[in-house]
Amino acid sequence: MHIRLLAAIAALITIVAATSAEASRHSVRDQDDSFAQEQSDDEEAAPRKRAASRQKALSGDDADRPARRTSERAPRHSAERAPRQRSVADDEGGTRHSGLGPRPGAWCGWYMRSRHGGGPEFNLAANWRRWGSPGSPQIGAIVVWPHHVGEIVGRSSDGQWIVLSGNDSNQVKRRPRSISGATVRV
Repeated sequence: MHIRLLAAIAALITIVAATSAEASRHSVRDQDDSFAQEQSDDEEAAPRKRAASRQKALSGDDADRPARRTSERAPRHSAERAPRQRSVADDEGGTRHSGLGPRPGAWCGWYMRSRHGGGPEFNLAANWRRWGSPGSPQIGAIVVWPHHVGEIVGRSSDGQWIVLSGNDSNQVKRRPRSISGATVRV
């Protein structure tokens, strides 16, 4: 009698485990399909967004932003650096980025990876001291402090550099900052 009861319990456990595994596979597949559709939609919209951005820049609607060069810039990175990884939401308020892994608690380096590429070792702000090559402060340069990293995106009227960075009061912010004592990489 006990052997039959144990056999029935074992069969029931096997059925429950198989059902759970099948449900998990369907859930993961549905999430992958959903993410692939979002990414496909974003890739289709990217050329339109770039064209609209170029048109806006040419029309002069960005009066508060510094003028952009019309010629192509030379690459600002060393040959070892990985190509830039496209992000799903590549704006200042974006929080979901493809290919970067989960956002760590201290995420300024992770945010720079979403803009400039690089492996998981660049999640740590101090590792950005090895990115590119040493340079002087300029728009597009990476600025590295001991525990923070950002990108120079402009200059304020009082001469301070405007830095865009993630995890600035737990937000993505663009604000004037002193870069005194910071490492500058281009």
